[in-house]
Amino acid sequence: MGRDLSEIRKAQRSHAKKRFEQQFALVMNRDRIYEIEKKIASGQAILIESRPQIRNYFVVIEGKLIAVGYNKFTKRVVTALPEAYLETLPRDLVSLARFRLLGDENGVISDIVSGRNGQLLHRQDEFVSHYLLQYPGFSFKTGYDRSANRLVPFVKQSASDRRHSGLSNI
Repeated sequence: MGRDLSEIRKAQRSHAKKRFEQQFALVMNRDRIYEIEKKIASGQAILIESRPQIRNYFVVIEGKLIAVGYNKFTKRVVTALPEAYLETLPRDLVSLARFRLLGDENGVISDIVSGRNGQLLHRQDEFVSHYLLQYPGFSFKTGYDRSANRLVPFVKQSASDRRHSGLSNI
């Protein structure tokens, strides 16, 4: 069985290399694919979906968000999924991945402005408000400055401000 598993892993890695080159013009070698596998194992990836033997994850490769297929049994990256696959996924999942893995705030700001995935916790002043953002499997608190259209650090509301505002701080 050990030799069979070795051959399977070798074929999976070969297939993955081919898909990375076809889909993204990325030349991958064993070490680069192993780095992706380490990211998945260490939680530096975001799970997209899980089927009996394959899990799809978002990972960052050369500063780009890419979806990969990962075989749970062999613990190998087996494919790179095309850009079109991302368009089939829930918008909030892609926004979360861009924010957590790339530091891209645009999706989170869009969710705050549109009222998706966010709950107002309190207003700091006429421009800055603080929110609880909730995504599948992940939530965080942040501030949003609408005059500058950017995220700002979350600041707890003082007890006296809480009494006057009628909003509770979670």
